[in-house]
Amino acid sequence: MAGNIKGITIEIGGNTQKLSTALKQVNKESKDMQSELKKVEKLLKLDPTNTELLAQKQEILTGAIEATEERLKALQKAGEKAHAQLANGEISRETFRELQREIIRAEQELDGLRSAAAETSNSLGKLASNLSGVGNQLTDIGGKLTAGVTAPIAAGFTLAVEGTRELRGDLAKLKTKVDTAGG
Repeated sequence: MAGNIKGITIEIGGNTQKLSTALKQVNKESKDMQSELKKVEKLLKLDPTNTELLAQKQEILTGAIEATEERLKALQKAGEKAHAQLANGEISRETFRELQREIIRAEQELDGLRSAAAETSNSLGKLASNLSGVGNQLTDIGGKLTAGVTAPIAAGFTLAVEGTRELRGDLAKLKTKVDTAGG
């Protein structure tokens, strides 16, 4: 990546250093994240609904976006300085054009990462929505089962209570007749 850009120096945190040196750590982080992302994507091909892998992918993409944004800012800062260096003859036109291509490459990479993050976020959202839908369906089924089972049980209890009332009434009538007959 920025290895062909020679003669451009930038200042980061008060330290002036060559562009390639300044980007070395950011490029290493990006490369490590891309490697980890490939491993996660390989496993997601086997199980695209694995929420743990989708969450890992989202986390890795977020880190990659941050690293790429940092690299792009450094390149853009170098691009501003390179314009002045080109005008003063301190760098060649070829070096300036290489820097411009590197900025474009970083912008394209950032767009791709943001697109992948949005797609992963949508996948997580759809999966959550599907799980919620399944949960709602189970709740509906449970409600129907409960209603289907509860209604007959409630009706049975109602009949039992009414039967008990009738029995008590009949017993009271019988007792009255017995008392009257015996008395």
